[in-house]
Amino acid sequence: ITHDIDSAYRISDRIAMLYDGRVLQVGTPEEIRSSENPRVRAFIEGKPELLEDLK
Repeated sequence: ITHDIDSAYRISDRIAMLYDGRVLQVGTPEEIRSSENPRVRAFIEGKPELLEDLK
């Protein structure tokens, strides 16, 4: 478990992105990095305010 997405990319074979108790996406670091899911994009881009707008 980490809150550092860069560390997760480096040490993981698979990543699960979680928000508000729900799984947003599970995939390889490459799949997560290229995700089109707006909630996953908000995490990657460091824009938590977008997460509230998407609830």
